[in-house]
Amino acid sequence: MDFGRRSRGLRVMWARLAAGMVLIWHLGLQGCDSILGPGPEVEEFGLGLQSVFRVPFDSADRGWEPFVMNGTQYVALAAEILDSMLYELDAATFQEVQRLGGNIGNRVHDVVYFEIGGASYLALASSKGVEPKICRWEGRQFVEYQIVPNQDPSNRMTDLEDFVIDGVSYLGAAMTESPSYVFKWNGTAFEEFQTIPTRHDARAMKFFNMEGVKYLAIAAHIGGDVAIHRWSGSSFEPWKTLDAQNAVDLAVFYINDVLYLAVAEHREGPARIYSWSGSDFEVAQSIDATYTHSVHAFVAGGVNFLALTTSGHHNRIYAWRGDKFEQ
Repeated sequence: MDFGRRSRGLRVMWARLAAGMVLIWHLGLQGCDSILGPGPEVEEFGLGLQSVFRVPFDSADRGWEPFVMNGTQYVALAAEILDSMLYELDAATFQEVQRLGGNIGNRVHDVVYFEIGGASYLALASSKGVEPKICRWEGRQFVEYQIVPNQDPSNRMTDLEDFVIDGVSYLGAAMTESPSYVFKWNGTAFEEFQTIPTRHDARAMKFFNMEGVKYLAIAAHIGGDVAIHRWSGSSFEPWKTLDAQNAVDLAVFYINDVLYLAVAEHREGPARIYSWSGSDFEVAQSIDATYTHSVHAFVAGGVNFLALTTSGHHNRIYAWRGDKFEQ
């Protein structure tokens, strides 16, 4: 994911926390105390955070994708300058499996893993002038399988979202310039399915189900809102717009059967969490945070947590207490 160029240091901070959070969420591990600040608030909820794994990365690395393939845990690293990497969990450490460099993984902004028909794939979103790729696992490594169709190579993909509707696989792509795209699997490859007009610099895309209906939310950095599109049965149609300023990331999650949508807003002001009331989205909570870069929801030890990364040294994990998140 691309969260701007304020400084390489900020991207390192985001990458470390994001990596730790997804490892906790996907692997059931504990990690990342070195960048979280005071820890007693977390200990109170029975989640002691300590560094478990360290994976080398460059200051311009963009994001991580943890996944399980054939019973083995992997982490893919998206890199803007150096080679993107694939690591495998071997006993107590992550070992390098493959460098996704050269024509495969050049200048990658996001990476997502998915499976179709028993085959494993990695989709790589690249920067301007670099063709996005789909790679397929061939037993020992990922190899280039398809170039993602892109009408304007100068329009950069910032976020990828894979999802399935009625047994058919789709791949959504948020773009820096309108429109953003939805690609559909035709049985052998992805083809362009739908263009979605978006505000400038779309940064995040999230697919979710609510009350049996499918939705696609897109966060815009410039213009600032979160546009939610509803599946009509044949395409995504504009549905609702949530107020946000400089939105850069989204997290969708359920607590006690209520759907929540948290928005990371890169501005001087709180990060907002919306909830579905049954007829509309309402602001359920505003968390005091400045220039939020990313938001991640996860469950550990039966407790719901929300991690926010921000500019400076104020990254925090919040735990759900009854009806709201608290430190």
